[in-house]
Amino acid sequence: MKQKRKQPSFSFRQSGETLELYIYDEIKSDKDKEFNWSTWSYDDPEVSAKKVREILESNSNAKALDIYVNSNGGDVFEAYAMASLIQRFSGYKTCYIDGMAASAASLIPMVCDKVVMASYASILIHNMWTVACGNAKELRETADMLDDLMKSNRQLYLSRFNAGEDKLIELMDAETWLSADEAKAYGLVDEITSKKEEDPSDEDEDEDPLNEEDTDDDDVTEERIREALAGIIVSQKKASSFYARKDVPDAKAKMDFFKRFAEKI
Repeated sequence: MKQKRKQPSFSFRQSGETLELYIYDEIKSDKDKEFNWSTWSYDDPEVSAKKVREILESNSNAKALDIYVNSNGGDVFEAYAMASLIQRFSGYKTCYIDGMAASAASLIPMVCDKVVMASYASILIHNMWTVACGNAKELRETADMLDDLMKSNRQLYLSRFNAGEDKLIELMDAETWLSADEAKAYGLVDEITSKKEEDPSDEDEDEDPLNEEDTDDDDVTEERIREALAGIIVSQKKASSFYARKDVPDAKAKMDFFKRFAEKI
């Protein structure tokens, strides 16, 4: 029986000179292997610095990098390593926040040249946390260590954040979810994608080109007649099926008439 491998949530593809990375799962250290019940073996995590390094090395001819993020975060040190690898990529880097860039995953966009965020997506920023045990002295040392680590952590955000470190500390202390508009206002995002607005100049595109109410007789040209007829002549496949219908014996003659008529005008 053929064993099934876990479907990857972190994948890539190269289109021309652009390499596309999809970070659609939790960021994990290479040590955090996952047990695969289908193969009864341990699989490497799909989103890790090791994976990024392997992908970048195997696609070294890429001139641009597009990164798509929808992740709840994960191991912050692994995210640091991923960010460093991406930052060293010599080509232009664009990050697309498709759903959420939460926690450690919010660090990845900070090292890109351009960040594009869906209008309905979210970014979560907060202070680092850990699990600790020990006596009072050891717990205080752990807290002091987190404070020191947060100083470095904030530097990544401050490379884009435009409201100052005090405001950033305030937002991270409050464990803040940022909408696309808020993220752009703080400089974390360059562009927001939304539904294309209708162009007023296109309002008449779907109107009948031969509408008597808004068309003078002098405007009825051969080109406009051809456009009108194009909408009523069915495709060859549909016509063939139509011709074969026994309940419409003269269908072929009718279609041939319309085709000959269209060719003449």
